[in-house]
Amino acid sequence: MNKTVLYSLEQVLLSSERTALAWTRTSTALMAFGFVIEKFGLDVMGIHVKTEAFRYSMLLGVFFILLGAAVAFFAIYQYQVILASVKASTLPKGYSTRTVQIINFTVGVFGLLLAVGILFGLQ
Repeated sequence: MNKTVLYSLEQVLLSSERTALAWTRTSTALMAFGFVIEKFGLDVMGIHVKTEAFRYSMLLGVFFILLGAAVAFFAIYQYQVILASVKASTLPKGYSTRTVQIINFTVGVFGLLLAVGILFGLQ
């Protein structure tokens, strides 16, 4: 195989890994935003919040947490699509493609657990 082609495949792999990690940061930020909305929601200014308004704040926060978890799982899918186009023989020796997937999976699972904990009052 041509050295230029190998270099190009490595660039594609490393670029897709950076993109997957950017998706990880995005999903984590969405979950953090959802947590802030849920915890502080409409009570940021020290105003007493009615129970119904608090419920909406909680649901909006959980929505963002679940959106963040979905983004983490989507990042795994996107990364696997790219990996399918790269032959294992072109990877550097000892290079693991599982790390990014494990990180995103862990972030997604923690997001789901956080959402369940908030919805069912396991805080």
